Amino acid sequence: MAWRWRLLICVLGAWAGLAGCGEAGGILNPSFVAVLSGSDQAASVPGNAPGIVIYVHNQTDRWATMTISYRDQDGSVQQYTTTLNPGDKSGQLRLCPIEEITLGSVADLREVGVRVGASTGARPADLASAAVIEVEPFGVLLRDQVNYLCGDSLTFVVRPSTSRPSSASGFETLVYFRYGSGG
Repeated sequence: MAWRWRLLICVLGAWAGLAGCGEAGGILNPSFVAVLSGSDQAASVPGNAPGIVIYVHNQTDRWATMTISYRDQDGSVQQYTTTLNPGDKSGQLRLCPIEEITLGSVADLREVGVRVGASTGARPADLASAAVIEVEPFGVLLRDQVNYLCGDSLTFVVRPSTSRPSSASGFETLVYFRYGSGG
């Protein structure tokens, strides 16, 4: 929640700087401000440019790293990794179009996208030397206009496995969709 307030302060600062130029209205559209404040609305970024919010949520009792990979409108593969403490959730806003997205790698669906600390006492600060459990690959390529639309949000989750029999790692990954007004 703290990141939302920091982002809101930055947006307000930019708005104040542009207010004299007549561009402030495009920066603070109501949808964008509502998403920053934690509402359930779909994301709309400054100037009404469509965006997609991508969340990662660690529902385990250990730290986890989650790698998001996506293909942008130019066909370039982009990726980022987020480290989360137990129970933490983090999100990033990306401008559309995002042609494809997955947890792991859009170029290789067999690539591991989530690593969980092997013990509950491990600290994210010790990542370089910490033992990890590689969670089975997510293995699904989500596509624009098929699985999601710009304006939607996706939440990738890692949690203890609930399937029978349990996965080899003891964890599972899944995705939740929140459809925006266009979906």
